[in-house]
Amino acid sequence: MTEEQTMNVTAKPLSVQYDFYLDFAIEGPEPFYDFFATLREAGPDDLIFIHINSPGGSLSTCVQVINAINLTQATVVGCAEGDVASAAAYIFFSCHAFQLADHCSFLIHSDSGGFGGKISDVSADVVFTHARMKNLMKDTLGQFFSKKEIRKLLDGREHYLSSEEVADRISKAMEEAQEKRGHLPHDQA
Repeated sequence: MTEEQTMNVTAKPLSVQYDFYLDFAIEGPEPFYDFFATLREAGPDDLIFIHINSPGGSLSTCVQVINAINLTQATVVGCAEGDVASAAAYIFFSCHAFQLADHCSFLIHSDSGGFGGKISDVSADVVFTHARMKNLMKDTLGQFFSKKEIRKLLDGREHYLSSEEVADRISKAMEEAQEKRGHLPHDQA
């Protein structure tokens, strides 16, 4: 190369890391708008960390967050950093990967709330919500909790877990997933 010739260099990051903090009670979806936009725009090499220390909250907003996680191309990492309760626990267990700080506490339970109106309306709401929770639990907790534990949750029992207990459940779920992948024929692996 002569002095007049130069090599042009273009640098482009392979991935982008985003950090979001779920450190508030989950109510309406407004605090999540930037999060939703980021998940929609993120690519398959991007990492999105959700740092969680939340008492939980609205089931409807929780479901919207979980749906956004399910639809993104990025890898979403749930980072337990304090209390991971109720709706926040469902969001955590919906992530693709996990980080657990020491001394976190997890609270998992079924939906709570109330509905007013005619007794037939209240009854219909209870039946619908119970079925909704059953499907949500199966989809988000199914690989981490036994069917018996999920039935107990649906019957109203609360489940408290430490960081260590959640780490054990995640490890076990990863081993089981690896075993399932190992048993597939080569053309399906």
